[in-house]
Amino acid sequence: MIDWDKFNDRLGCFDEDLILELIDMFVTDYPQRMIDLRKSVEDKDYHQLDENAHTLKTNCATFGDNDSARLAYNLELLGKNQVSYNSLLVNSDSWIQLELLGNNNPEDDMKNVFAQFVSSSEQLVQELEQYRKKHS
Repeated sequence: MIDWDKFNDRLGCFDEDLILELIDMFVTDYPQRMIDLRKSVEDKDYHQLDENAHTLKTNCATFGDNDSARLAYNLELLGKNQVSYNSLLVNSDSWIQLELLGNNNPEDDMKNVFAQFVSSSEQLVQELEQYRKKHS
């Protein structure tokens, strides 16, 4: 979900046309990025998982969606660490505090975080499309 204060802090200095262009680029690229991210999860390609999640994390944060950005960051960490048991992931309350998933199955951790990211990021896309319609 978009934190509109953060959205305005990050993008408020740009004119509306540029904001709409950034939204268009993200919404247009989103389906392929999700295909790539899903493939990296399914293939257990941790390097690609790291890279794909990093890009999505940045995009989500730019648009003020900290929940999706945090989940993408967790996927990025899973990729960077090539998934160790009891992987340390970023807590929903703070990007500094860490929590243990504790299910002792890194593949399940990765799939669980991915599923959460899909749900959260799809909501972001819907909100951005609504913003685009309202401001076009």
